[in-house]
Amino acid sequence: MVDIIKSLVVDNKKLLVGFEEIYIFGSVLCTERRPNDIDILLIYASFKIDLIEKRENIGRVIEKEMDLPVDITMLSCVEKEETNFMALINNKYEKLIW
Repeated sequence: MVDIIKSLVVDNKKLLVGFEEIYIFGSVLCTERRPNDIDILLIYASFKIDLIEKRENIGRVIEKEMDLPVDITMLSCVEKEETNFMALINNKYEKLIW
């Protein structure tokens, strides 16, 4: 499943221009059972209003292809560090690109 999501992200890279890092985390990484949803983390350096539309568009693409709800968290690089987000998800994530 992770490989399919990676392919979707690569194939739709233009929808993700402006994001510095992209991760998946949560139940989608568990290979023993079907996940409840797909959790994605998008990291940006500088907020621009068009990032919201890009977030919604990539979410729709993945949701349509995978037939699962997509939950997208969007943080700045600073927020990622300040919140220690990666530790909050128990360092269980996979970086997709960038």
